[in-house]
Amino acid sequence: MTTTDNKTHLFNRTEFNQMADMGFFDEKRVELLEGEILDLSPPNNPHMRCVSILMRFLIRNLPDTFEVRCQGSYAASDISQPDLDVYVIPTPPNTGSDIPSSALLVIEIAQTTLARDRRKVPIYAAGGVQEYWIVNLPARQVEQYTNPNSAEARYEKHAVLSAEETLACQTLPLPPRKVAALLPS
Repeated sequence: MTTTDNKTHLFNRTEFNQMADMGFFDEKRVELLEGEILDLSPPNNPHMRCVSILMRFLIRNLPDTFEVRCQGSYAASDISQPDLDVYVIPTPPNTGSDIPSSALLVIEIAQTTLARDRRKVPIYAAGGVQEYWIVNLPARQVEQYTNPNSAEARYEKHAVLSAEETLACQTLPLPPRKVAALLPS
């Protein structure tokens, strides 16, 4: 009897971006997490409304020394390039790269993706993302991760805030805001 080892090929960001440039992912939304290429589900109306609420809040309250982006790639590591819902970076110099490799705040909106968004916690911590929020739409709460420990790929602080509680960003000069005000009604 012969057995065959099923092997999984893991990709790096260079290979992933070359495949994208060659059209492998045309008409598809994908992201690279720990070497795996994963399909993304299309955003639905509550998800897009939440993106809009968060973008408006961030743009209105941050000075021009920060850039607020949505639905874009982030170079988290050599083997991870997630597609972020909303994120804040320092206003970038002209570096020639369209994909940022540092972020001050990353926000993922979870309606059906909570497990995947939690899988990203060590990826962002290892990459030095200063603060990470998961907006859990079904539970109407925000998970806030702060104080990254890059060496151990974890955040030192983690809080889960309900809709009635106030979220205070630890990294950016944002006014505290009730979680409910950041959620679609």
